[in-house]
Amino acid sequence: MKRLLYLLVWICSVNMLSAQTAKTQTNKYVDTQSKEILDAMYKKMLSYSNVNIQFTFRTEKNAATLSEMKGTIWVKGSQYKLTTPEQQVYCNAKDVWTYLPEQKEVSISAYDSTDVEQLNPLQVVKDYQKHYRSTFIREESRRGVLVQIIDLTPKSATSVAKVRLIIDKAKNQIVNVVIYEKDGTMYHYIVEKFSVNQKLTDATFVFDTAAHPDVDVIDMR
Repeated sequence: MKRLLYLLVWICSVNMLSAQTAKTQTNKYVDTQSKEILDAMYKKMLSYSNVNIQFTFRTEKNAATLSEMKGTIWVKGSQYKLTTPEQQVYCNAKDVWTYLPEQKEVSISAYDSTDVEQLNPLQVVKDYQKHYRSTFIREESRRGVLVQIIDLTPKSATSVAKVRLIIDKAKNQIVNVVIYEKDGTMYHYIVEKFSVNQKLTDATFVFDTAAHPDVDVIDMR
């Protein structure tokens, strides 16, 4: 699930500017075209009061599918809520609740703004240059849809070889993100439906323990 959350921070960055051809790099570490696209994406995300995404998450290795599941994520500023068949994660930017319905258990931990797997999507997108080098790869047609491809390569040692963003150029939306692990594992995040500016209250991002009196609460704060 941590890998899923890590992947989700990229999917929530769904709006891109169109780009026709790769520009000259200002130096070997900066691809100006991809930087302009990602910077514009961040500004676009700021225009939304909230984001809701329905997705499919698939794990592959050696051309075989290891697992697949569907889920939904809501993001409002620094807050988010993630639901999958196995668990639900609530974060109000102060605390994080991880609820396991089958075990009837919820654990509560303090939100850590230094943990990339707890950061809200906007912050990760804003600070991507601290952790990744971006490269505009190409444009191509996939099933009749023109897409743009950007690769993000970690600057420091990590198990991740790269993160690939695939963007629908006409809609200016990410349709797929793939994390490539160095051991050959691939994590796919596929957007099924994307909605913005829904009516969400802050209560959406807090697990209501009172409404679940039979749930065991483990407070690790």
